[in-house]
Amino acid sequence: MNSEEKNDAERYNYLIETIVSKKEVWLLQAYSGMFAMLDDEKENQYLPVWPEKNYAENYAKLEWTNYEAERMGIGEFLAWLDELEEDGIKIAAFPVSEDNVTPQTAIIFKNHITELLA
Repeated sequence: MNSEEKNDAERYNYLIETIVSKKEVWLLQAYSGMFAMLDDEKENQYLPVWPEKNYAENYAKLEWTNYEAERMGIGEFLAWLDELEEDGIKIAAFPVSEDNVTPQTAIIFKNHITELLA
């Protein structure tokens, strides 16, 4: 899939479907427990997530060269989404550039995943 040619909805659906089918998600991590976070002009924070390792690695080449793609199993990720929601941190679903981010609340993101798992 050429992610840059897909619109936000297509990338979002691909992300959810791939997380469910592969039972994993990919993040950028500097060191244990220190994950890449994005923020906007309103100081909202976002955790960027990708469906596959290569997409995360390509994004890291932009501005996150000290970060590495890190796999997280779906169980751990779903549990973490509750914590992110409590902290007001949203999900940046399958970003392809700093200017092209599809935001979603952690709880809605979790619901979309669990609906497909059912």
